[in-house]
Amino acid sequence: MSERAKTFIQATELRTIVSQQVGPLCGTVFSLYVSDNQYYCPPVADVQKILSASKVAESEYIGDPFQSHDCDDFSHLAMAAFIRDAYRERERRPAYAFGMVFSLGHAFNWFMGEDKVIRLVEPQTGEISDLEFFPQDDCITFMLV
Repeated sequence: MSERAKTFIQATELRTIVSQQVGPLCGTVFSLYVSDNQYYCPPVADVQKILSASKVAESEYIGDPFQSHDCDDFSHLAMAAFIRDAYRERERRPAYAFGMVFSLGHAFNWFMGEDKVIRLVEPQTGEISDLEFFPQDDCITFMLV
């Protein structure tokens, strides 16, 4: 049995796809920060596996008054799980096309799967959703990968 070919994407193509797929959900102010030149676009099943193993969704949400563990903390933890996985077995692999996204009132995650479709991740639950389910009364202001 042969191993399935992996999907990689260059930063320039990633930017173009984000513009095409996420652009309609952005407000008048939007920034995309792309850290690396190449990314690995994982299958959705692999994303689910890493999220589950990370146990981020098992953390307790603690909001105001101290904001000690609010939504952006969950998003950071989820992203860290993918960074950690890229270094597993003491071997450096290309970064996952998995990052953080901020809207007007929330921080969560996003990834580009092997089909080059962008999906959203709610790190507090581990739920993966398509862009069509992004709330119509909100807008994306910042993305990081």
